[in-house]
Amino acid sequence: MSRLSEAHKYVVSISMAIAILLMLTTVTFIFMIYTDMMACQRLCDLVESRVVEVIAYAESEGNVTVKLSLNEIASRPFELYVINSSHIEVRVPLKYISNLAIRKYIVLPERVFFNYSGLIPSSFTLVFKEVDGKVFVNVRP
Repeated sequence: MSRLSEAHKYVVSISMAIAILLMLTTVTFIFMIYTDMMACQRLCDLVESRVVEVIAYAESEGNVTVKLSLNEIASRPFELYVINSSHIEVRVPLKYISNLAIRKYIVLPERVFFNYSGLIPSSFTLVFKEVDGKVFVNVRP
């Protein structure tokens, strides 16, 4: 049985320490991404409830104009994207990997229709017009 040299023992122990540190770093990074994803998901839920609340209030009022800023809804950056006349998408980018985003789709109430498609600006005005029992929403920057 051959004995390992003293230098070989140091190389093995340093390699093991580096492997353990890399594993801890990987676990920490995965945990950070997971917690950020959960925070983004909660923010999507919050934005959905606030947007639906504003739309439901304005729908019940009939012809009304509402000025909003995305900063008033939540302090963390997010985007609202009108897909079609009855669906809005909420996008919240991850903090550490900004080109990935958590998305949630908002289905508007039955009688509300958007006359707009695309990204809603950070500061905007929603103009609600009631016509024949339907409420049409125009977005103005």
